This record gives sequence, C-alpha cells and structure tokens, in this order.
Amino acid sequence: MRSTRALLAAVAAVASLAALPVAGADAKPAKTRKITCRSGVTVLQDGQTRLFRVRLRTVHPYRFQPKSYNAWYLCSAWVRKPRIVDPGDDEWESPGIRRVRVIGSLIAYLDDWNDPSDSGTMIGWVDPRTGHGETIEILGPGSALEFTLGDVDGFTVRDDGSIALVGPVFAGSVGAGQAVVFIEHPAGKPLSKPRIIARVQAGDVVPSSLAFGDGTVTWTTKSGAPGSAAL
Repeated sequence: MRSTRALLAAVAAVASLAALPVAGADAKPAKTRKITCRSGVTVLQDGQTRLFRVRLRTVHPYRFQPKSYNAWYLCSAWVRKPRIVDPGDDEWESPGIRRVRVIGSLIAYLDDWNDPSDSGTMIGWVDPRTGHGETIEILGPGSALEFTLGDVDGFTVRDDGSIALVGPVFAGSVGAGQAVVFIEHPAGKPLSKPRIIARVQAGDVVPSSLAFGDGTVTWTTKSGAPGSAAL
C-alpha cells in the first residue's frame, strides 16, 4: 500500500516548496529540490490549470528500492503553490495517475498503485479552485466495492464530486456483465460507499457516453439505444 513515509515527505515538500525525500536511518540525506508550478512534466494543461509529474530522488539503505519515484502536483489560477495530488511511493515504483480528464469544474483521474504482493486502482478528482480532492479505492485489496470489478471502462464526475463509473464484473462475484456504479459525495464528507445502480450486458455501454442527468446516470449502448438508471 502507499507509504506513510512518502506522504509525510511530500507534505513537507509542499510546505516549503521543496521536496526532501525521506531516507533510512543509515542513509545520507538527499539534496533539497525546489518544486514550483513550472517544475516537472505536464500531464494536463487547461488554461492556467496544470497537473504535473515530478521525479523525486529517494535515498534508501535497502537494496532493490527505487532511487527515485514520481509525485503529482496541481497548480492553477487559484492554487499558486504546488498542491499534492498523489505523493507517490518512495518504497515501490507505482504506475500512478492515468486517464486524466477535465469534467465540468473538476479534474478526474484513475490512480494505480502496486507493491511486491498486490496492486490496486483508485478513482478520484481534484478541484483546481481549492486544491481539495477525494479518492476511493475500487480495485484491489482495499476496494470499497462489495463485488470484484475487472477494470474501469469509463467514468464521469458530477460538479458536487459524485462519481459514476462502468466496468466489467468478474463472474462468480455478482454475475458476469457490466455494472454501472454510483459513488455519492455528500457535502463536506468523504466519498460514500459505491453501489451498483444498473447491470447491463458485457461490453454494451459506450464508456465515453456515461453522464449524469437529472437524478440519473445515463449512457448509450453500442447499438445506439439510450440507457439510464435512477440515483
């Protein structure tokens, strides 16, 4: 799972606009690296909003540990100092953030992690106006789902931070096919427990068609037929 050590290191980096990776007791400290809104590699640019990846150096006394790792930050017209979106993992090289999309006023994404014994995927979003974000694990040992999802075919986010996604369900979990899942975001609270709101034939939903309607989640099937489920 994600390293507490990596999180503490990344928080310290933002507080001082410098990233000082955590070292083991027998290791020499790494050189301080200043992180600004112009640092790293751009993952998404939308006007003045920039999501970017920075390679941070780690010094460990252990063999087979990565010498560096990726962390993801956000800057925008409102967030003038780099804000951590994903602190990365200084113990194991995890894939990290992918499938980044601007949806309404939010930036949504999937976030993969792995360690020697397991792996998982989180879905999340960040608000460029405040820097606040939410994530929830949907694949892997810490999954909030009560069934086994094979992957995420498509997803969307409502302006209040609620999430809808569609993905294949493993046979033997709750039956085969695709599941349309709703994850509510109550005001001022973390994301709620995911729940299935519709079951459809495997591969029938066009992933990019998933959207929020008035009290519903809507989609289009590959045959062009509309579909919807009440929330």
